[in-house]
Amino acid sequence: MPAGGAIVPGVAGPADVFAMDAQSSVGERLVRWIISVSSMGVVLSVLIHLVITLAAALVTVGVAGLGSRGSGGGEFNLTITSDAQLTGLPDAAPLDALAPSVMDKEVPEIPMAGVNEGSGGMDSPGAGAGLGPIESGLGGAGGGDIGDGKGLGAGGSGSGGASFFGVEAKGSRFLYICDISGSMDWDEHGVANGKRLRTLKKELTTSLQALMEHMQFYVIFFSSNAVPINSENNKWILARDTGKRWAVDRIGNLHAFGGTEPWSAFELAFQMKPAPDAIYFMTDGEFDPSVALRIQAVNVGSRKVPIHCITLVEKTGEETMRKIASDSGGTYAHIPGTK
Repeated sequence: MPAGGAIVPGVAGPADVFAMDAQSSVGERLVRWIISVSSMGVVLSVLIHLVITLAAALVTVGVAGLGSRGSGGGEFNLTITSDAQLTGLPDAAPLDALAPSVMDKEVPEIPMAGVNEGSGGMDSPGAGAGLGPIESGLGGAGGGDIGDGKGLGAGGSGSGGASFFGVEAKGSRFLYICDISGSMDWDEHGVANGKRLRTLKKELTTSLQALMEHMQFYVIFFSSNAVPINSENNKWILARDTGKRWAVDRIGNLHAFGGTEPWSAFELAFQMKPAPDAIYFMTDGEFDPSVALRIQAVNVGSRKVPIHCITLVEKTGEETMRKIASDSGGTYAHIPGTK
């Protein structure tokens, strides 16, 4: 500073500096503060991005090593199946748990000449009053000549199964296939007095009456064709009083007619679900031996149904009946007379 404190033009002294500071203190300080804060923000942003980049790099390295870590590691392969490949897969066939095992394989072609032709071999249509289709008699009021119906629901066979013409069978579901052809209108001497049919009615009624309540039954009659006891369906009938009386009522109205052709009855029998535990097969006539071969062809498998064969009065069909019984694991019996 010049002597005497003189002020040199163009040079700011202390007083001028303080004066300038005072004049710009608010604006300049605000600008400097903004610049300082912005700088700090930039630095902080740079640091945050560095941390994120480092973390991402660590994660990438860790994931890449999952498939090859150690000797026990392995690669994970994801296979995408297209709609076209899925469409080509075969559909699984539904399992019918109730389907009878006897129908598991195709029935082979077997000669059937004469089975569905003519009057039924040695049999012939019955004659006289009371003959006609069985369908017309199944819905009647009952009665007939099979007894008074006492004893429904009582007893059962000695083995806890069933008994028909004295032949025992085991199980809880019993199917009766019974001959009502024209010759069933005869007696043992060939006289048309209805004795064979009356004997069948009494024996069948007695057998049904003796079944226990937890058992089930069904009856298929046959002559020139098969006629089930219930023309509406082939469902098992519970062996309770109501079911037995319903069946006995229809048995009492049976009529003898037509020939001896049992195969159609067996076709219905092997469609029953569940399959029967035993079949009673009763006839008084002779029929085509090829029926035995067809029965043998369908009655197969682990649940082969035993067929208990019974001839009434006539033994002309004994050989075929014995074969059916033997092939199925059943029995054969002959009833020489009528009651």
